[in-house]
Amino acid sequence: MLIWTTHDLKDILAEPEFRLRIEASSEVKEVMLREAGISDGALIPLDEDYKRFLSQLRSKGVTGPVIFIADNTTRVPDEFLYPLNALCFSLLEDDIIKMGMLINFIFRLSLLRAIPDIKISPQVTFGETISDRPEEDPEKIRDILSYILKKEIPIIISFEIEEYGRPVTVRGVCRIRFRKDKPILYQFNPLLLIKGMKEGKAIKAVLPYKDLNYEGIMNVVSVCEHEVEVRLPQRLFIERRRHVRVVPNIKRPVRLYLLLPGEATLNLEVVDISQRGIGFFTPRDLRQQEVYIFGIQLPDSLKFIMTCGIIRFKRPEASGFRYGAEFFIHPQDEELIVQYIRKRELEILEFLKEKV
Repeated sequence: MLIWTTHDLKDILAEPEFRLRIEASSEVKEVMLREAGISDGALIPLDEDYKRFLSQLRSKGVTGPVIFIADNTTRVPDEFLYPLNALCFSLLEDDIIKMGMLINFIFRLSLLRAIPDIKISPQVTFGETISDRPEEDPEKIRDILSYILKKEIPIIISFEIEEYGRPVTVRGVCRIRFRKDKPILYQFNPLLLIKGMKEGKAIKAVLPYKDLNYEGIMNVVSVCEHEVEVRLPQRLFIERRRHVRVVPNIKRPVRLYLLLPGEATLNLEVVDISQRGIGFFTPRDLRQQEVYIFGIQLPDSLKFIMTCGIIRFKRPEASGFRYGAEFFIHPQDEELIVQYIRKRELEILEFLKEKV
């Protein structure tokens, strides 16, 4: 989760764990509308355009809190702000110390609930199955669901749609409840997630439970305007992936190159990418646990990223091998990949919106 702010307001955000994106006051809204991720929030100056900006931001699926600061004016009415998870403070009306404490508290709370970084686990995996030891005990599954209901914890859901003949993953959050013993998903965020759900569709759900995440498949039974009835998973796997992976747009691909000493540079086919790893296909037989030098060219980026990567996963396929590599990457280069992933997730949501 990033907090978008300006040079004048950044000092209000005192928590060391906050990740800030600092822009000029005149540009922060425009850049945020273009690049913000699903969980990102904002601490920005209030201006006359705040309603249009907030409406556009929510329509793009950005869910984090937005706090406006009025400099030489009073607070604006809350009736428009509250439904859109926004607040306004005034330097004329509010005690600046108390205001700062409340703002930091709001963002701390949002950070705990943010996606995609819920319950980060200690390792990266690239396999098709997440654990070799699934949890199949019905009592344990009910215990996990009871924990989520009692703590009112949102769950992460994802499902596949076709984009130009290639499956891509749509991702968001929702809540779960029971009505006459039937599991119901509701409060989808972003709301347009429900547009991609049809009877019989498989939905992958990540269920937080104490210090672990469990992942399982729910099948859609029926869909109404704001709710979806599902069948609960029959088995759960421990979710071990640390970072979100996205499938690149086939029309605007991520370019990946492998540099081998004494050989011509290899052009690899990218399957998916995360902020510290990449899945790719090549006929070339590479050694697992070997370190290689990769070059990455992101769409719409002029910078060519060079990094070392270790092959963590290898699987033979019909005409070659499917690989997963973990990067040892510079933080500035990693941030470029993170920005790409955020933009790509929003792009997929926009594709879903136009498709259905």
